Amino acid sequence: MGRNKGKRKREQQGDLLPSTSAGTDKGRTTSEITSLKQYKLKGNELSKKYCVFKDNTPIMLPPAPKQRYIDLYNDDTKFEGDKRRQADYESEVIVYRALERLLEKILVLHGLQYTHHQYRICDKNHDRRNCVQCEGHAKNKSECDFLVIGRNYFFILEVKNSDDLTGSFDKSKEQRERMKLLIEGLMSQVSEGVDTTRYPIFHFSAFPNTSRALLQNRDEEYKKTDNMQRGLFRLQ
Repeated sequence: MGRNKGKRKREQQGDLLPSTSAGTDKGRTTSEITSLKQYKLKGNELSKKYCVFKDNTPIMLPPAPKQRYIDLYNDDTKFEGDKRRQADYESEVIVYRALERLLEKILVLHGLQYTHHQYRICDKNHDRRNCVQCEGHAKNKSECDFLVIGRNYFFILEVKNSDDLTGSFDKSKEQRERMKLLIEGLMSQVSEGVDTTRYPIFHFSAFPNTSRALLQNRDEEYKKTDNMQRGLFRLQ
């Protein structure tokens, strides 16, 4: 009785989900079990510090994109890489500002980075014996442009700024699906007794600087090839 009361109190104070049972640690190394426990502890600390809603508006983390690039370049070709990064950054700002204006209690994580080591800890089905990245590349980082966490859903959004819609979309699809697996793995670690099917994971690709007509034409081409759900859209 006292143990359950203490558990409910911890959840009210900020724990996002009940702690996992020892059974989920099966097959893990001692180092991985320790890392996972540390991630949970830090996650709860960050939740209490940054994820307290004051009104019916999103919590944006980080609070605002940092300006990293200058506004104007000359025609010198040596600046082509910087120009591309500037355009990519501006595309993300458009999406950031659109999410920021929503009237909903959601947590928006922008530029969420994670290592392959963190990914494989969460994915219990990860086959490291046949994984190239596990061989000396576990510190390699991946990034999710936007992860929106709602009351009962997750929303993954990859932002692209490219004339090569096919290549960009296929790459973003891989990134989205990898992030989806990471979320599912995390949920399985910290959601003992919770029906995870009640928390759907939606994922889309956004091309905010691409015309709607071009996107619609490309979307029609995808529909002709298969019946998979596509996430091409342009934010208003």
